[in-house]
Amino acid sequence: MFVSSIQKNKLLKNIYLLFLLFSIYFLFLSLVFFFKKEIREEHRVVLDGRVNSVEGCKRARPMAICPLRRFL
Repeated sequence: MFVSSIQKNKLLKNIYLLFLLFSIYFLFLSLVFFFKKEIREEHRVVLDGRVNSVEGCKRARPMAICPLRRFL
């Protein structure tokens, strides 16, 4: 099958753009998962304008005021 150089250049350009799109997508996903993991590891809760750790929240506040205790 004969493929002209113009068609070959178009094909290469499309393949390159597709690869670029997927690499940007996977970079975005990896950053999202990395930051989710960082947020989970910190276990920080904002209560009454102050930043407290969940452990401090467990000790100092009842379950009704510290709703994240059930999920962490």
